[in-house]
Amino acid sequence: MNSSIYISSIELVGNQPPLQISPGTVTAVVGGNNTGKSTLLSQIYHWLANGNASPPASGQHQILKRLEVAKGEEPDQLLEWIDKNCTYQRPTVGNPLRAEGYVRAATGPLDRDQIRQTWQTTRNGNLGSLASFLVSYAEAGSFGPGLSTSRRPRPDDAPSHPLQHLESSAELRNRIDEVGVKIFGQHITVDMLGNEIILRLGQAPDDVPPPGYYDDTLPFREALDRLPRVDGQGHGMRSLLGKLFPVLAATHPIIIIDEPEAFLHPPQANIFGRILGDMVRESNVQVILATHDRNILVGLLASKSPVSVVRLTRFNGQNIAYQLNSDDISSIWSDPVLRYSHVLDGLFHQRVVVVENERDCTFYSAALDAAHESDPLQINPSDILFVPTNGKDGIPTIARALSAIKVPVIASPDIDILDDEAKIRRLVTALGADWSEYQQAYRACTSYLRQPKEPVRVSTVAPGILEFVNGLLKDEPSRLWDKALREEFRALTRGGNDSWENLKEFGVQAFKKDVEGIAIDLLDRLDKIGLVVVRAGELESFGKGFAIVERKGLSWLRTALDKGVHRSEHAIEHVRRLVTAMPAVID
Repeated sequence: MNSSIYISSIELVGNQPPLQISPGTVTAVVGGNNTGKSTLLSQIYHWLANGNASPPASGQHQILKRLEVAKGEEPDQLLEWIDKNCTYQRPTVGNPLRAEGYVRAATGPLDRDQIRQTWQTTRNGNLGSLASFLVSYAEAGSFGPGLSTSRRPRPDDAPSHPLQHLESSAELRNRIDEVGVKIFGQHITVDMLGNEIILRLGQAPDDVPPPGYYDDTLPFREALDRLPRVDGQGHGMRSLLGKLFPVLAATHPIIIIDEPEAFLHPPQANIFGRILGDMVRESNVQVILATHDRNILVGLLASKSPVSVVRLTRFNGQNIAYQLNSDDISSIWSDPVLRYSHVLDGLFHQRVVVVENERDCTFYSAALDAAHESDPLQINPSDILFVPTNGKDGIPTIARALSAIKVPVIASPDIDILDDEAKIRRLVTALGADWSEYQQAYRACTSYLRQPKEPVRVSTVAPGILEFVNGLLKDEPSRLWDKALREEFRALTRGGNDSWENLKEFGVQAFKKDVEGIAIDLLDRLDKIGLVVVRAGELESFGKGFAIVERKGLSWLRTALDKGVHRSEHAIEHVRRLVTAMPAVID
């Protein structure tokens, strides 16, 4: 049952547009390391409990500027929800002076008049004493509310602990059993035979029937005791169930969870996200979580719950938030190519560099580390993600998707991207720029490369082909005729002075002197929109002067790394350009 209260908007310091938060949804706060995700969640909770007078915790900087809560005009719906979900405390024979009212989580007692008054005087997102009744906050590394508790004194007492909802709901007991089977492959039995509610792994044997009211309970008690307690299991199981249960039982209308993936293996994190999303939709609660884990996000997107993503970053000392509503995320998720790529991983990094293949990823990652060792970069290498696309044609698609979800993206193709105006135009457009601003310079420095080549005689081409074939027969007679060999052979058969091949091999140095300045100026301008062309030519061009026998492939990469090519001047210069380039989303 909905309590008619939810966070409606969150505004960050820095006069940014408020983030709109909807009821019955999951809002996932993501971003790179040390961007303030946990700090933001902590400040949201303390704002709800204490208002804007609450200072940030020691060592934190202020991220949250303002928070708004939406609530119904009248408190009747809230009172009905509290009556169902909280314990009403009364004087007893043994304690006649006991205060009367609702209690929860060491808060209270509050009687109905106090709740009405607090409800009506709530301003600026400050719930005051109602925060403990309405908000569940699980900090990073916590295990939630616990997986065992005492039973209620009377069946008609309102639950004061999430597990107490299991006493009166067979549906909830079945649901938690289903969760155990889905995530851990084991049934979960709710043990309520004594004065405790205990979650146990497994099922009691069929040959020991549950006792009736007047039956001897010992046989069934012994059967249950043979099942291990969940609260004695590993961190992963305890953390996952502890954080899921407040959503499963809808014990709070607003649930804040920091790093739910803590202690979870990737498959468990994925299932957790999927189940969490399904529960949010069914329970109509509002969940705000912070996560570093792509698997959590993928699981949420696979559920049928509306998911909004807030990407938090820090630039020049200021936290900046980009919000992606559920429609934006759904459009990306509906594309099967993007769904199974590394696009979503980009949400957790400060910058993404899209390259042609896996070898580029490995080499440039090594060069980044080398550059950072010699002169620290403004971005830590671990906050930069390299994404391969299996060729130039896939780069615009990935770049466009990353830009759409406000991830700073750099595209770094080989210099022969200049060979095809249609390809470079698509890439410039995907990065959010206008090709007409670059077209004139592009044509000015490449037009001579498109001139027809002079006819080539057999006597010119044949010696190179013979040397190539004889070398293979002598050194690698059993090698497969793979793609790399085919490309190398085709290059030899073209013969003559192929200007494009020279450009790919020697980079910008291969431009004619009368257009070299135009070409370098064009590449400088492309850097500013996040298109960082490999000015050395191609990956293998960085190895010139290192006496590398291997021409292509993984063998070249291994040798190049062994010989320290990634520490060369040209390699370091290129990766530093990747860091200093200014994608449109940052600009």
